[in-house]
Amino acid sequence: MKPINRSKISLILLVFAFTNLVIISQCLAGENIQFENQYLKYILSTDGRNLGFIDKQSGTDYLDKSSSEPFAYLIKDGRKYNSTKISVVNEK
Repeated sequence: MKPINRSKISLILLVFAFTNLVIISQCLAGENIQFENQYLKYILSTDGRNLGFIDKQSGTDYLDKSSSEPFAYLIKDGRKYNSTKISVVNEK
């Protein structure tokens, strides 16, 4: 099965952000951050990398593991700046 591209992942995450998305993990030193509901589990490392994008119904991880893409990036003056750290500020 072909991995989902970044734009589709972004759209899916936006949709889930406005539904019953729950933060499962607390961002303690060295722990991954997980967003999860009955359909999806999205796992991020605290250094800003995507670790998993799992369909909970099928158990399929749609994250393309062949590249280590950042959770977010910014392009300024033609230069790309990757995220290097993420944390949970408010769990509610």
